[in-house]
Amino acid sequence: MKLPVGKLKHDFLKELLPTSNSNTGVVVGPQLGEDAAVIELGDTYLVATSDPITFATEDIGWYVVCVNSNDIAAMGAVPKWLLVPLEAVAPPSQSIFPKIACRSDPSKTNKKPKTTHL
Repeated sequence: MKLPVGKLKHDFLKELLPTSNSNTGVVVGPQLGEDAAVIELGDTYLVATSDPITFATEDIGWYVVCVNSNDIAAMGAVPKWLLVPLEAVAPPSQSIFPKIACRSDPSKTNKKPKTTHL
């Protein structure tokens, strides 16, 4: 079956991914409307997300921080670390990476964080 470009359809994901498994520590797993997972780690929980930013803009670093931080905050957690999924349509120039890193540092931009999901 040939898949469409973009996000996988919910029904297809349901076939691929189990929604719960008591042996894994996954409290909130893949499901429609959830942008982050909750994993039990003993007496604490880890809330994790990896939301790719796929549009082209010079502020991609800022967007990846804000969007992923918002996914964590929407689950009631405090963002502490960042796992960056980086997707490129064409091979990028090596010079783009310092620009992305700079844009992800709030001290180096005058942009103010804003809510990206409702």
